[in-house]
Amino acid sequence: MFLYENPLDEGGSVKLSDLKDEIRSFIRTSDDRAKARAKLNTIIDTIKICDPAVGSGYFLVSALNYIIALKSYLDILIDENGEPLGIDEIEYTNDELDIKINGIRFYY
Repeated sequence: MFLYENPLDEGGSVKLSDLKDEIRSFIRTSDDRAKARAKLNTIIDTIKICDPAVGSGYFLVSALNYIIALKSYLDILIDENGEPLGIDEIEYTNDELDIKINGIRFYY
């Protein structure tokens, strides 16, 4: 199974690159940046995902990986204090995450 990687980029009404600029602008102009990131993060956290097959959980893990990559791309992947995590790069490829922290790549 393969999740569609760019549902908002390909033919959607909103391009992720435009959304990213708007989100960064919202965060930059907010009085409390940590609170703004937390609010945006909460919005993403309200997404509900249904796995009608109720099988191995692969679909749900892939969906979670995509959401983590999306939050990283939008600069709203945050810690408990509302600050961005110290991750250099997260790539979502073939339903898996490729994470780079301090120049070291982590695969799982």
